[in-house]
Amino acid sequence: MAKSAPSATTSSGAAPGPLVRLEGLSLSSLPPGGIGIRENGELVPTLPRRLDSRVDESQAYMMLELFIRNVLTDSVPWLSVGMWSTVRNLNKYPTKEGAVESYKHTFSIAELNEMDTRGDPEANVDETWYARRSWHSDLWGKGTATWDEFTRHFKRHHFESEKSWCKSVIDSRKAMYWDTINLEVEAFGMQWNNISMEIVEMKHATPTPFVKNRAFPEVLITASLRESQQFLAISIPLIDFGTSEFAVYAKDSSLIVAAYAAIEQFRVLDSGQIEWIMATAADGKSSVPRWIEEFFVKRAVKKDVAMYMEWVEQERRKGQTHDNGLAPESFGYLKALKVKMINAQQ
Repeated sequence: MAKSAPSATTSSGAAPGPLVRLEGLSLSSLPPGGIGIRENGELVPTLPRRLDSRVDESQAYMMLELFIRNVLTDSVPWLSVGMWSTVRNLNKYPTKEGAVESYKHTFSIAELNEMDTRGDPEANVDETWYARRSWHSDLWGKGTATWDEFTRHFKRHHFESEKSWCKSVIDSRKAMYWDTINLEVEAFGMQWNNISMEIVEMKHATPTPFVKNRAFPEVLITASLRESQQFLAISIPLIDFGTSEFAVYAKDSSLIVAAYAAIEQFRVLDSGQIEWIMATAADGKSSVPRWIEEFFVKRAVKKDVAMYMEWVEQERRKGQTHDNGLAPESFGYLKALKVKMINAQQ
């Protein structure tokens, strides 16, 4: 198995853009036309339908398309070979049915400001990002997951599944979403479809040094590479979501609003294995020294793969194997026989 740095849809080494950053985005930077969700479940369209409105539906759709194109363009390079080729702090550790590598890179203030091509405020603090790359057999067996499972848990039901498999997540909710039906965009020279864009609030339990639990308001975008078994899931912090009428956890005074940014890529390689890449950075917004916060981020990144695989196995045992409660159609006789042989050897 190759032991190179993370390899994504591109290996150009181009610098990432400024949208996917730990410093986050403001509500005003998001495209209009989102549909808000109140705590009681009420849906509230946010785009005025009056004739004298500054933005009509067609303009809002164009602004949505442009925003998603920019996010995808900015995201792909974070996962490229060039981004991590000089990393020296490389840790490797095996899993039961695959392999995982981890990486670290600190982007200086100067590097972050070089990424800014759109006139955003200059960075005033370094960002330390951690990444991991793992390979998994596309099998219905212990210690691994099928492509159908990865797609369901990280593409179609991302934040709902994370609430179930990630032990630190206390709760999660969708606060807004955009109508992306039939939306396709070209970004980084590739065609993307099956796109979703939401604002989600994640409520996390935190280790004892942080005392208070955390709320993470995030813009969550997912997109599939057309005619390919590959998709991205991108999380960007929102710095002022507490001012929104649709915020719940971001307004909760018992929680500290923190920041979390991540880019995840899932794809089926030519070998048939599934590759899972994740790059992430977090800021707990506390007085705890940064090196302690980074320690917990690094530990979480390492543990996530095994935690997810354990949860998948539990879900299978409970019979929750598919959206309709049935095993995926791809789980045919040959795969079943192979899994039986694997389990018999354990």
